[in-house]
Amino acid sequence: MVAVGAAGHGVGDWTFATADGSWAQSSFTVPGADVTGSDLAVTLGPQQPFLAPYPDYHSFGYWASQT
Repeated sequence: MVAVGAAGHGVGDWTFATADGSWAQSSFTVPGADVTGSDLAVTLGPQQPFLAPYPDYHSFGYWASQT
């Protein structure tokens, strides 16, 4: 789980789907009220300061879309 920020403030926590070591996809919706302009900076980070052991996580990419 990671903390998600948008436009400089926190917008929620993202819990990743798990698939026991294989490919998995999950999504997070940024609330429309937090999208206030034509550009949006989204950040991902730890929910708390780093304390080992965190599980290994390898991101192969992120996709963004607007509906």
